[in-house]
Amino acid sequence: MVHYCFVLSPRIAPSRAIQILKSVSTRLLFKQHKFLKKFYWGGEVWVQGYFVRSVGQGLTKEEVNKYIEEQSEEI
Repeated sequence: MVHYCFVLSPRIAPSRAIQILKSVSTRLLFKQHKFLKKFYWGGEVWVQGYFVRSVGQGLTKEEVNKYIEEQSEEI
C-alpha cells in the first residue's frame, strides 16, 4: 500500500493528480527496471481505486504525516 501527502492547487482535481502520479511513476518504473514489464505486461501496476482526504478542520497535516509514518513497513 502506498501513502502520500500532497499539496495541490485548488485548480487541480484530485482525480487528475492521481492519474498523473500513476502514469508518470509507471513510466519511470518501467524505464528504470525493465524486468518489471514481464510481470506487468498489461501496463497495470496500480489498482484502480484511491482515497483522497483534504487537510483542514478536524484533521491537521501533522496528523496525516504521523499516520503515513506509522504505516511504513520494512521490506
